[in-house]
Amino acid sequence: METNKQPILSIIVPVYNVEKYLPKCIESILNQTFNDFEVILVDDGSTDKSGELCDDYQELDSRLQVIHQKNVGLGGARNVGISLSRGRYIGFVDSDDTIHPQMYTILLNEVEQSQSEIGICRYQCYAEGRPPKMLNISTYETREMQTEEALRQLLKGQLYRHSVCNKVFKRELVKTVLFPVGKIYEDNFFTYRAIAQAHKVKYVHLTLYYYLQREGSIVHRSFSEKNLEILNAGEDIIQFINKQYPNLQMDAECAYALRFFDIMNTLLVEENTDQVILQNLKQRIRKQKSSLKENTMLTKKQQILIQIFSYSPKVYMYIIKHLA
Repeated sequence: METNKQPILSIIVPVYNVEKYLPKCIESILNQTFNDFEVILVDDGSTDKSGELCDDYQELDSRLQVIHQKNVGLGGARNVGISLSRGRYIGFVDSDDTIHPQMYTILLNEVEQSQSEIGICRYQCYAEGRPPKMLNISTYETREMQTEEALRQLLKGQLYRHSVCNKVFKRELVKTVLFPVGKIYEDNFFTYRAIAQAHKVKYVHLTLYYYLQREGSIVHRSFSEKNLEILNAGEDIIQFINKQYPNLQMDAECAYALRFFDIMNTLLVEENTDQVILQNLKQRIRKQKSSLKENTMLTKKQQILIQIFSYSPKVYMYIIKHLA
């Protein structure tokens, strides 16, 4: 590919202390059947050999561009990649994950043919040491959605969720919707706003992205107050939906309630009774309890449990442990 020619796709890969996993990630990108792309590797202050590996791969393939910077976190690293990108479409790959050889061929074909601004596939989580099985692709189902339906499916979380890595975005969407810096769960603050700016979204019912769940990652650490940022995102979504898409109000509130139940399940499994976390949750639920009480997407049992928690987290935890 000529370096002065605008590529069709920019693939942004934030890199931080992943020397063990980075080669497989980069090679899965370079082995794509679609090849009109640039890869922007953002070395976000790695203290291992990840930065050197990035430089080595840049020497091997002119489509790679490497940026070395002080650590700013995943959201900030992605924003740097976006600012340097030149592609008509933008994709994101995390540096410990891998992708199917046909992922971008399929997603870009589908968005181009349907004139959609976002393409989405399925992803598979796998544990270290248990690599996923790659699909032999012949036929597959797709679904075309207008903005409101695409947001509804995002909130339901059955076809797809907030992760940006199993998606491609039209450049114009991403340039105006940046990632928050210094937060975890960056995608939960980003994806709904990107979809809201799209007129059409194309979903492909194929598993093309492979997400490695490794020890030491955020999802495997003990729950802390920082993890409650996911509810900050949920509150932002409720506020946005109520203003812009009132038909989806119950969907947004239901998604928030289900995230609350996920958090409580995690705390119960960890036997975590941190009073700061529980009081924080109590205050949040009290603010939402009136609307959640009337939300017909929640079961009666869920509605009652939310009311109980808003009065006493201790009683809630006793009921779940001993009676539910």
